[in-house]
Amino acid sequence: MNEKLIHPVDEKYISFLSDESKQEGFADTISFPSSPEELLQIIASPLPAPITFQGANTGVEGGSVPQGGSIINFSRMNHIREIQKLSDTEGYAIVEAGVTLDQLAQEIRRSLKTDDYIWPPSPTESSATVGGVIATGAYGMTSCYYGTTNLYLRELTLLHSNGHTEVLSDIPEPFQLPAGTCIVKASLKLLKRPANICGAAFFFDTESNALACADKLQNYVPDNKNVLIISMEYIGNTAIKMINTSRELISVLKDVPALPSDAKAVIYVEIAGNEESQDEALMELIDITSEYGSDPDVAWALTGYTEIRKMHSLRHAATESVIQFIERKHHEDNRIIRLGVKPLSRGRSFQETILSIIQALEDAHLCASIYAHIKNSDIQVNFLPENFEDYQKSKNIANTWI
Repeated sequence: MNEKLIHPVDEKYISFLSDESKQEGFADTISFPSSPEELLQIIASPLPAPITFQGANTGVEGGSVPQGGSIINFSRMNHIREIQKLSDTEGYAIVEAGVTLDQLAQEIRRSLKTDDYIWPPSPTESSATVGGVIATGAYGMTSCYYGTTNLYLRELTLLHSNGHTEVLSDIPEPFQLPAGTCIVKASLKLLKRPANICGAAFFFDTESNALACADKLQNYVPDNKNVLIISMEYIGNTAIKMINTSRELISVLKDVPALPSDAKAVIYVEIAGNEESQDEALMELIDITSEYGSDPDVAWALTGYTEIRKMHSLRHAATESVIQFIERKHHEDNRIIRLGVKPLSRGRSFQETILSIIQALEDAHLCASIYAHIKNSDIQVNFLPENFEDYQKSKNIANTWI
């Protein structure tokens, strides 16, 4: 065994045995390759099985938590090989798997000397690695316009556990990373982002009104065909409470205004287009949301990418507040870990699905933070158990929703 590259897991590596789910694992060895050559040397060594590949350990599903064997952590394989513009609307970046989304965005700006080009996948955790985003299929709150992560992959270099390297230039949709395989390098498709963007956050005094409005907005198409809907998000009552009570602990909220005290739900819509077409679409959205009790005088209007980032930070805080809550509960009882589920709609509307979830939670005397991508009914329910009994009940309910 290569002792320079492969280390026994001891106390200084404890943090690599869990992720944001707070699940805890165990392993015999850990490695931090800093190049594809070192990775090949590690794979060629007689490693204890199974092998767990890790990025930044920002996941909330436990996918990077080892269950024995060996850890290969990609945090040092974080080199950006090349960034180029291909046209006035597209470019590409060739990066190693351990490059973070923050690092990629900064290097795109530096290399192309503009803020205009992006890699479209936008998970709320910007410290996630490119390899982790691709492996999990994470995409973020702008997916209703940009679609899935796989659409922005030009080529992947994979390494199989037998040491065989494979280059994929025709990425299947959907893409699932084969078992025992890791991403070494990726060629990413960059796009020029819309020049003019704005957003509006609409607040509702009842969750049922907001959900009825969300049903209406799922079919909303702007009258002006030059308007693009970039994002459409729902944040429920408990998620709002969690954000409000965690403000002092979540750094990304420092520049975000406090939510209205009586808000029970938020619908956020992000659009792109010229100024005239944006104004037309915003008036349409005000008319629709007003029908369901949202006061346009209280709504937030955000113009430009700097302002838009504040709303993205708020959406990130919905996830971060759950992580912090579970971390506290895990310290009280280490059997409690993050429990999240994406319930199946089973032919029901967005409103019907979430109302049935809320009712089931009330009947069981449980609590959960709910938020969603409205356009594709991608609903996330994060249970908030007060104790292990709640946690067990939450698991039983979660199993009936999937």
